[in-house]
Amino acid sequence: MKKKGKLIFVVMLIGLVTLALLAGCGKSADQSGEAQKEALPQVIEINYSTTLPAQGRDNLIAMFNMIEEQSDGRIQFNLYWSSSLVPINEIPQALATGIADFAFIPIWLQGNVFPLHANVVGMPGLGMPSQKAATEIYKQLYNQNQAIRGEFEKLGTKLLIPEFMAPAQFHSTL
Repeated sequence: MKKKGKLIFVVMLIGLVTLALLAGCGKSADQSGEAQKEALPQVIEINYSTTLPAQGRDNLIAMFNMIEEQSDGRIQFNLYWSSSLVPINEIPQALATGIADFAFIPIWLQGNVFPLHANVVGMPGLGMPSQKAATEIYKQLYNQNQAIRGEFEKLGTKLLIPEFMAPAQFHSTL
């Protein structure tokens, strides 16, 4: 499941890069090259918050660097490792208020914000057969249960990449 989750994440971020690159398209033919340069969007800074350390995240860092290069620097990631942007208990609020644009959240530690999720993904001894099976079960539960989806909706955030065991997910307000 890790490869599928990473693939989904990469595809979504590539889509973001594509949107940023296409933002300059559709200009009228009478604009000069200089006017088009001025019309290009300013640098888009994306704040990524995680409780994880940077060590061992070489693939993720490489992906962020690739997106920055592909966008000619118009997209830049500010990477906040080890809860350096906000403390772990403030990550959901940081997303809701725009301090963080997306985050990796250990959701079982956020019982005050996500009580249903914390009880489901944080419950020990569920006997899930594998990470892949557990993630599929979690996706079905999330898709079929409005109360669980509502925990994200009330913050104005979206679950981007669910992952069970270790129970944490990427979230965004984008």
